[in-house]
Amino acid sequence: MLVKRLHLCYTISENVLDSNENVIDWKVMSMFFQYQTAKDASKKHQLIIKRADKFDMIISIDLKQKFQRIIGFGGAFTEAAAYTLSKVDIATRQKVIDYYFDKDKGLGYTIGRVHINSCDFSLENYDYVDEYDIDLSSFNIERELKYVIPLIKDSENALGQSIALLASPWSPPAWMKTNYDMNHGGKLLPKYYEVWSNYYVKFIEAYKKHGLNIEYITV
Repeated sequence: MLVKRLHLCYTISENVLDSNENVIDWKVMSMFFQYQTAKDASKKHQLIIKRADKFDMIISIDLKQKFQRIIGFGGAFTEAAAYTLSKVDIATRQKVIDYYFDKDKGLGYTIGRVHINSCDFSLENYDYVDEYDIDLSSFNIERELKYVIPLIKDSENALGQSIALLASPWSPPAWMKTNYDMNHGGKLLPKYYEVWSNYYVKFIEAYKKHGLNIEYITV
């Protein structure tokens, strides 16, 4: 028996406290639904719990008090997501893209995360160079041209502007690591510190050649 739980929270605007509309009060309500599913059952989706709770709390937002600037909101461009969307019809794929990136039809996301090398949402482990190529002369992101980059391009078209990309690696190539494995831990070997930093540069330059700007990175 498989049990899936969906927990939804949302807020309801209560009132503006002052005439200058500087402070807003919000009451919090929680909706909880629990569905039970079974592979061979006649009722594959059965609602077994439905609950609405009002919390004795108020969240006050002072619009005059500002802290750091929010750069934007976004999601991840993973190979798995891009591959999955390549398997549906064009209209459905576009609808999904619009739900996330179109400013009128959807959320209007302006930021996207991309993975350097494979990630935990890739079809398999991969990197961009031949083994022990410390000069990175074989560096090639051709794999990303099949699924990931086309999805980014189509998302930018839906948004009507370029998307700020954050690049993040899950692992260096296996041959650069102490355990010779892209999974299961391990550390970057000190002798490859400079090679790995140059790997970042190669990745940023390769994306730029395709009109995509890596504006942020993690290490």
